[in-house]
Amino acid sequence: MNVSLKQRIEQQVGLIHSIHPVAEQGGTAIVYYVKTLDGTYILKQASLPRYREWLAQEATVMQTFKSQHIIIPTCIDYMEDEQQDYLLMSYIAGETLTTALTNASEFQRLALTVHSDGFSDIFMIKCLITRLPQKYGWIRN
Repeated sequence: MNVSLKQRIEQQVGLIHSIHPVAEQGGTAIVYYVKTLDGTYILKQASLPRYREWLAQEATVMQTFKSQHIIIPTCIDYMEDEQQDYLLMSYIAGETLTTALTNASEFQRLALTVHSDGFSDIFMIKCLITRLPQKYGWIRN
């Protein structure tokens, strides 16, 4: 991590104690835990043009839903340079998307991935599914 990126992150969340990769990685970004004295955050790093676009869309989705009553991470900062884009977000403990897809039934995986071009679309579908009325709870399970 370059010095200017580290400094920008520290301006947002405080002095960084450690940065290490999340064990379960998806396919579109490298994901890191960023630990500070105040808590744990997530930093996503995307390099390929399409994945950089998806990361920007993910940040937009977070901003769009931040005032809703949906439990999603908060976008803290979005940073770009010539080679990569970075999304710094809050950390919410729980099951990762990779684990959820691995443990899901075939129908549930289809419901999460149908018509999706990337994580942001899957994320959006998941957000919408969690807002369905209780009578459609079987979709959420």
